[in-house]
Amino acid sequence: MSSFHIYLAVGLLSAQLVHAEPLQLHVASTPSQHDVRRIGINMGSWHYWGAEQLMANIVKNPGFEGRIDRTISTVGEAGYYGFLEADATLGRDDGFWRTGQYDVRTGPAAGTRGQIADSKKKGRNALPEFTTLSPIAGLGNGDIVSLTRITDRDLPSHWWFEKNAPGRIGISSDIPPTSPGKRSLALRPLPSQAAAAHSYFDAIGERAGRLLPIEGTWQLSFWAKSRTSSSLQTRFRRMGSPSFFDKTVQLSADWQHYSYTFEARDNGLPKKLQLSFIHAETSGEILVDDVVLRAVADSSSAFRSTVVELLKKLQPAYLRDWAGQLGDTLENRLAHPFARRATRYRPGGRGETFYIYSLDEFLALCHEVDAAPWVIVPPTFSDTELHQLGLYLAEQNQRYGFAEILLEFGNENWNRLFRAGGISNASAHGQAFERAYAQIRAGAGSTPIKAVANAQYAYVEYAIDFARHTPSADLLALAPYILHELDANTPSYEQLDALFADDHDRMRQLRTALPNRELAVYEVNLHTTRGSASGPMRDALTASLAGGSALALNLLRSIENGASRQCVYTLAGFDNKLADREGRTRLWGIFRDLGPTKRARPTGQAVDLLNRAIADQFHAVQSNSAQTHAAAFASDLAWSAALVSTVDTPQLIDIHFPTGSALKLPQQLVYLEADHPSATNEDAANVQIRSVSIEPSGRTFTFTLPARTLAVLVP
Repeated sequence: MSSFHIYLAVGLLSAQLVHAEPLQLHVASTPSQHDVRRIGINMGSWHYWGAEQLMANIVKNPGFEGRIDRTISTVGEAGYYGFLEADATLGRDDGFWRTGQYDVRTGPAAGTRGQIADSKKKGRNALPEFTTLSPIAGLGNGDIVSLTRITDRDLPSHWWFEKNAPGRIGISSDIPPTSPGKRSLALRPLPSQAAAAHSYFDAIGERAGRLLPIEGTWQLSFWAKSRTSSSLQTRFRRMGSPSFFDKTVQLSADWQHYSYTFEARDNGLPKKLQLSFIHAETSGEILVDDVVLRAVADSSSAFRSTVVELLKKLQPAYLRDWAGQLGDTLENRLAHPFARRATRYRPGGRGETFYIYSLDEFLALCHEVDAAPWVIVPPTFSDTELHQLGLYLAEQNQRYGFAEILLEFGNENWNRLFRAGGISNASAHGQAFERAYAQIRAGAGSTPIKAVANAQYAYVEYAIDFARHTPSADLLALAPYILHELDANTPSYEQLDALFADDHDRMRQLRTALPNRELAVYEVNLHTTRGSASGPMRDALTASLAGGSALALNLLRSIENGASRQCVYTLAGFDNKLADREGRTRLWGIFRDLGPTKRARPTGQAVDLLNRAIADQFHAVQSNSAQTHAAAFASDLAWSAALVSTVDTPQLIDIHFPTGSALKLPQQLVYLEADHPSATNEDAANVQIRSVSIEPSGRTFTFTLPARTLAVLVP
């Protein structure tokens, strides 16, 4: 952005170029907080269409399994044989929940379970209505009921079929002898119409380029059979380019496993990837099941090797597994990929249906990258599932030895967006929360579990109400996102001042009001989706050096206000729609992509630098100016510090470490460097991490901190 103040690119050791008195920073000798953790990362959802292509087997629903519908219903009016849902927008088609199960989660009837006899999208008072086979004694208005429906009759989600697929595409209970699933896909062509099933990947297209490169040696495997000895064509291609793999095989009447390796060169246009199974003959039935498509280099983990590599580089203290699982069952969360069903908690179609990684896969990833797991527990879980979850975590922790496991009850229960899978009333939420953790802890025994309640950062009193109704919670988790709005006519200096503004008054109010409750941050990043600014104008902040520095400043301020456990949102995500106008902006991923560039955005680089500096003990830093914000940390062996410039000119810094300390002083100065605060890594690596050796004069380090940047002093 040409309207930025002129940025003086000055070397960090070139103090003589800045004609000003040094800013005096003094590290406190006594820590003000202990048990501070490195910054964690939200794993986020696994998408077929964006940068969030996390798994080694890139095929979603590879076993062609059915779907779980599970939702939270708030009783608007309780009856003898059923109830009305309070929210008219949550209705499903008439009869949708028929033969499904209900489970009361709060009130005198809590723990009561039974079968739904019938349901209406609009019953009495035009509200969704549920009739039960048996009366529910004690059910009251405002009580929370979990509803569950599992269907294995519909065509599989996350696969695409041509129009008029019914009659040509079906499902079968005939499965391979080794399959853990329940069904396979049936291809039944008509005389004039082939039968085909397609899976798609990397579907953003030209605005992002190829986010999932198909390079090197790949493997495709599947099971198939045909009683009529039909032939099956299998094709993998980037649309508009020659196929990476295209083979037709004559099938036998018995299940056979087919496995192929092929060399790929991904030189075509950045169009979507397509995997196809095609039965092009005029008759006969072909069954297909248990598909694997992955790079051979990704064979050692459930996640792509790039995901593992980048997480190890960032050294997160936590991985948070929020991936849309509010409508899941525990059985499904632990299921093998070939047996795992898709899930849905909101009314809607294909876009509301999730197929995600399992808890087994997630915990193994946490162990591999040396991070503690932060697990979202669906509020839809039954007492039995919650107790079994505790038993499962105890068993897994015997295997992995995590220092702690954070269990968060739902995701943003207060948020209308998650109303179908959450509990927004503080009192009802508290009842369900307390019941859930009693069951989990009964199963988990001495496993080091911390219970996490989430609350809305924007409304302090609402957050306090949630906290007071969850006395068993160890942590109250918040999301102090920054810079929600940007208008087109905002001068550049005002944009930057807003980006770096101190917006932690609410965190301080919560800390004062809840002195015995530890605060945490479950999500944080820039949130610049509102306002009249164009997407490119926003990108100069959201994806820029200044944006990364501002995120670091926000994380440091949260630590100062008592939040020692924090997770940035999110590992991957190329861009996001604007809230109130057409267009997109480069949020939320802290990596531009997970291949081919693997470039961290400045927000990811900020996490990298902070995780080099953060240690167990936090020491406040006093300053004679607000132009630079600093925090210091002490481990058992050495000092470290993090500094963020909040102004548009370089600053000469003197930082003084306490005398009389036996801890080693820092030896390296590591910082973000670019030609301008608006520089990004979107099209090239314009923001670099630089490192120089540095020596003190006594207990004081002197250096120049460039404008709007982040630097750390580390051992």
